[in-house]
Amino acid sequence: MSATKLSGREPSEFVRSVAAEVNGQMGRHGRISAVRLAAASGLPYRTLARCLSGARPFAVDELEKIAAVLDCAVSDFVSPAQPPGTRTIGRKSSDSHHVSFATAA
Repeated sequence: MSATKLSGREPSEFVRSVAAEVNGQMGRHGRISAVRLAAASGLPYRTLARCLSGARPFAVDELEKIAAVLDCAVSDFVSPAQPPGTRTIGRKSSDSHHVSFATAA
């Protein structure tokens, strides 16, 4: 049973956005397939496929493994339109050590 069925909710816009960005990076990286990306990153194919479809959010460690294979930064998977109530801290936009966190209202 998928995480969305367990929670009774559709995937958030943010989860879908991250999945779309990963898919985009896959296309920019020579159209690498999900099967090849799973093998190269060490992630189970089923897990990767569910994340790429937006049915399940990526874990940070999964994004780190994928970024290493695709030769990009984890921050490349987060589109400029971040979820409300978050902000990015770090050095430069090309730096892979950005952190998003919720701000107090």
